[in-house]
Amino acid sequence: ASYTPKGEDINFFQTARSLPVNLAVKYYSTQLNIQLPPELHPGLSIELQGAVSTNGPAQFRNIRVFLDGQLIGSTTAIDVFNLNIMPPAVTASGIRRLTISVMPDNRYAGTSTSAEVPLNQLLLNVSIDTPEFILLPGNFTVTGKVSGDEGALPNSIVELSYLGQTTTITTDSSGRFSSQFELPINLTLFGSQIFDVKVTPSETWYAPLELQRKTAV
Repeated sequence: ASYTPKGEDINFFQTARSLPVNLAVKYYSTQLNIQLPPELHPGLSIELQGAVSTNGPAQFRNIRVFLDGQLIGSTTAIDVFNLNIMPPAVTASGIRRLTISVMPDNRYAGTSTSAEVPLNQLLLNVSIDTPEFILLPGNFTVTGKVSGDEGALPNSIVELSYLGQTTTITTDSSGRFSSQFELPINLTLFGSQIFDVKVTPSETWYAPLELQRKTAV
């Protein structure tokens, strides 16, 4: 603090300054207890469970979750909380930084925890039935099913290619598909031939799949 005399005080008082005084500004501390997921998948919602506490009076706190700095979820809680987060569906696979922050609020300090978490697409399960031998001329039917860890995957796109013919179909509600091919007589086709299958899942957290089957003509 300082004092500068004014007016008639100038004749009686001198300018004065006090010695500096150090003041400690303290905030209520904040603790965050949360179990981070071992991995994430693009477009797939996952629930985080945690708890926030403080050494001050309990009050609602703002909790935010960031993936590589991008906000992917938020909630408010006094203590225990459940929060669903979802990585963007277009996020590329790789190691990502997941950060959970309790934001500072007036007398309450903030806190955060973060970790590097792998983000990847799940693998598809595709079963397909094709004939081992095909007689020309003639037609044959290809059937199959697309599924994942959570069960059947309806509305997945299946592209079937064989001997220059390509057809695209969509799986039904049980994840099944069926398509018929008609083959004319062609002497150049005799022998072992490759049947190509490409599957684009309806859910972004599953990776596309390509596979081949051999048939004899």
